[in-house]
Amino acid sequence: MQGKRRRVLLVCMTNSVHVARWILMFRNEDIDFYLFPSTQAGFLHNSLLPLTKSKGAGAASVELRKFQRFTLLLLYLIDRFLDNRLRGRLLKKFIAHVNPDYVHVLEIQHAGYLSLRGLERKPNCPLIVTNYGSDIYWFQRFKRHRKKISALLAISDYYSAECSRDIELARLHGFTGVVLPVFPNSGGIDAEEMGRADGIELKKRNLILVKGYHGWAGRALVALSALIAIRKTLVGYRIIFFSTSSVVRLLVLISPIRQITTCLPKGAKSHEEMLTLMGQARIYLGLSKTDGISTSAIEALSQGAFPIQTSTSCLSEWVQDGLTGKLISSTTPAEVQTSIISALDYTGKISQDEWEQNLRPIWKRLDSLESKKRALSFYATKA
Repeated sequence: MQGKRRRVLLVCMTNSVHVARWILMFRNEDIDFYLFPSTQAGFLHNSLLPLTKSKGAGAASVELRKFQRFTLLLLYLIDRFLDNRLRGRLLKKFIAHVNPDYVHVLEIQHAGYLSLRGLERKPNCPLIVTNYGSDIYWFQRFKRHRKKISALLAISDYYSAECSRDIELARLHGFTGVVLPVFPNSGGIDAEEMGRADGIELKKRNLILVKGYHGWAGRALVALSALIAIRKTLVGYRIIFFSTSSVVRLLVLISPIRQITTCLPKGAKSHEEMLTLMGQARIYLGLSKTDGISTSAIEALSQGAFPIQTSTSCLSEWVQDGLTGKLISSTTPAEVQTSIISALDYTGKISQDEWEQNLRPIWKRLDSLESKKRALSFYATKA
């Protein structure tokens, strides 16, 4: 395929920052990306807009399959009852129109199930499926999902995931194709942004940063309960909840913890601003029933913070429990309380030189240049 622009059709959440960061790794490649929205949000992430105007040599381009806003919403709602039949037909036509070199499904429960309808059988070009978060790890326990996951993997040529855990699970559910390199779906962190905490030593930081998701997976309210119980030991610390819903914000704001200085809604700060905040954090706390690596946790590590994360993620593939992070086996307030207190004690004693030495192997794995090298292999050959 050398000398020829490659055509890659992505079925994805087109407004997702993770999708945007994936595409931006190829910004200097001769690749034309054609995006078909897998959800009702049929618009591009702002960072991709410059690529919609470029199609020259040595530069990637992006083209979105556009829908009228309310048309896509209506199709999405109807398809919840018709099992993706309507948008599946439109995807099938879009694939025929684009005639891609690759179809790449980014995420399974929306994009993957939609692609099953759009493809129906193995496509003429290679099909790549990328596991997001806990696409298989969590949903394999439900019979209806297991059937669809297995059907999608059966027609896939390539499979990628950010957890080695999920490679084994894909094979368990029938995948027999080529496994692509394992690395963060978010593409990692630029080397110059790694550990850039303005010279603030870990033991001198006084911020506890809490992921504010609470819903089918997130458990921010458990974190809140734990913090309330130990609030008297947190004198002198600041606490910030981020990516919160309105319900979580209300409960946080009426809580008796005076140390909570800010409660940020989802999207309130840019990626760069969040990295700066993580560079001020001593502890990052993220609780969920299920996850992938947890992008927030590894971003916190990139800025020198100590992460406390539920072991339902695959952060265990990145950190040594108790040394470079703390893995919690259950989301009970009692265990979270103990973990926070022990983490504050540990981070107050370890020297900065020793802490950074422990983090360097993680920072090397997180380097976006390393991720890009691996990403370039995705569209290099045909099955």
